[in-house]
Amino acid sequence: MSLFYEVLKSDFSVIHNKRQIAFKDHLHKYIEILYVFSGIQYITTEGKPYAVRAGEAAVIFPNTTHGYFKKAGTTADELLLIFDPAYLLPLFPLADSAYTKNPVISKKKITEETVYALNKINQNMPAEKGWATFLLFFRIFIMKQK
Repeated sequence: MSLFYEVLKSDFSVIHNKRQIAFKDHLHKYIEILYVFSGIQYITTEGKPYAVRAGEAAVIFPNTTHGYFKKAGTTADELLLIFDPAYLLPLFPLADSAYTKNPVISKKKITEETVYALNKINQNMPAEKGWATFLLFFRIFIMKQK
């Protein structure tokens, strides 16, 4: 397996993909959140494959090996949020060292408020103006998981 450490130019990125993506296994210091609006996106974390379906999300914590892959005949419309965990330390003190066995968050565990915040972020909101919405999203998202 070819693995690399990714260094990003920005500490906060919002990427809207209207297709499935493929990206080889890598790791980085950032938290990565994938939300699938429609279709399905396939991911790996620590070598295990997962399917993230419409209405589901995946949270990948810092320094976790992960990647993305496609399967023929499937599509996706998805949002990727990639950010430095330092932004969340006041709300989530373990953000830079958290780990999860299964990164996929099922549709039934994602609140309406979370979906609302994701849609607002997705509406081409400049990153600087999206912080309040993003922090609201993460607070609701994490609180719902407890």
